[in-house]
Amino acid sequence: MTLRDGLGRPMKARYHPPMDLPFGKSRAGDSRISRLVGLWERAQSAAAHPAGCMCRGVMMPSVDPRMLEDDILDYLHTRYEDVGHTRLSAVVEGRRGQLMVAGRVERFEDWLPSLEGLPPEDRTIILDDLERTLQSFESLDPGGFACY
Repeated sequence: MTLRDGLGRPMKARYHPPMDLPFGKSRAGDSRISRLVGLWERAQSAAAHPAGCMCRGVMMPSVDPRMLEDDILDYLHTRYEDVGHTRLSAVVEGRRGQLMVAGRVERFEDWLPSLEGLPPEDRTIILDDLERTLQSFESLDPGGFACY
């Protein structure tokens, strides 16, 4: 099949180098991680922050995923500090530190598989907490969520 332009002339194929697009699917194989990636994608579209919110950035029409992730991780960091989960608190704080570095930041869905290196009980706690938090976005109406 030959592609044709609007005048019926054959078009040459254009090849572009592979790009890491921000909306690309995660390459994670774990079904739990895959479920969290799906919840993360839905949370980004459900989080309709007000126009003046910092998470929207300057003139951005959509939510900055780093700000949304930082809000979630801030909540988890406080929770882990309060109950004395120092290892999980350090993991979350380390990730939050990465988010605030200028330049290219590892996407949330690419960071999730790194949690596989945690001891099983800690991994279960953080994955459960992330899942519960991300699921809470599903119950929101599109205009009902506001960042603090």
